[in-house]
Amino acid sequence: MDITLGNIVFLALAGIGAGLVGYLAGLMSLISYPALLAVGISPLAANVTNTLGAIGVGAGAAVRAGDQVMAAGRSRAWQQFILG
Repeated sequence: MDITLGNIVFLALAGIGAGLVGYLAGLMSLISYPALLAVGISPLAANVTNTLGAIGVGAGAAVRAGDQVMAAGRSRAWQQFILG
């Protein structure tokens, strides 16, 4: 894989698109994985990179959901925690 300015710009735009799609529909890898393959990253490295990105998206969603649950009140938070 050659690191060129075009590849960097392409991956940055794909990352933004993947973040938006991941936030809206949970389908981040639909954009990010093919983009990584398109610039010449091996399938294994692309899979690992994509998985690490998905962990970040999941952690961000958990923090956001936690804030919303706590805003509803502590008793409501415990109800949701116990009931799932």
